[in-house]
Amino acid sequence: MDMNAVFNRLSAIPDEIAQVQYDLERSLRARNRLYTRRRIDEDLVRRQRRISATSARISNLEERERALEAERQALIVLVIEYEHGGN
Repeated sequence: MDMNAVFNRLSAIPDEIAQVQYDLERSLRARNRLYTRRRIDEDLVRRQRRISATSARISNLEERERALEAERQALIVLVIEYEHGGN
């Protein structure tokens, strides 16, 4: 197994998680704005579609963050096993 690739991936994951968290925070703020601020002349169907799309994006970002955390944990276990003489 190429441990350099594992270490490279481990070093890249925190940056990816930070980006996901940044995007997640922006999406949460956007959804909150959609819920709290409504223009009188706004099309309600269009507004609901935007809220639904933003909520779906939030769910996707949360899932991506969980996947990155799981990947990081799996790689850490792999490194520990390798250093203790495992395959």
